[in-house]
Amino acid sequence: MSEAVPVDLGGWFLTDDFSSRVKFRIPAGTIIPANGYLVFYETNSFNAPAQGTNAFGLSASGDDAYIFSADALGRLTGYAQGFDFGPAAADVTFGRYTNSVGTVMEVAQSVNTLGAPNTYPRVGPVVISEFMFWPP
Repeated sequence: MSEAVPVDLGGWFLTDDFSSRVKFRIPAGTIIPANGYLVFYETNSFNAPAQGTNAFGLSASGDDAYIFSADALGRLTGYAQGFDFGPAAADVTFGRYTNSVGTVMEVAQSVNTLGAPNTYPRVGPVVISEFMFWPP
């Protein structure tokens, strides 16, 4: 079992385009506490006017989200994590979820949990559009 330790993300980059890796640089001293959480809001971070041509937003029609590690000088170190997501309903967040067979997915959450542990995936409604009355 691994020990819980804080993580320093200062100098790393967030982007919505894997081929354009250095869009938003996370400010120096940005630390996620052990067993903690960090939330970036579009309007005061990666899509703020100060970002200029590097500003980006995440589309409700679907998009990509990536984080790239970098050293103190802003040089990429080779580690990246990210995913693409499909259309999102209004006010619905996405989160990592590991299913019963160990597959990790990024799915719509049943409840928004910004700054807290993810909840369960949003499921349903289930719609049955066809059934066989007398199967062969």
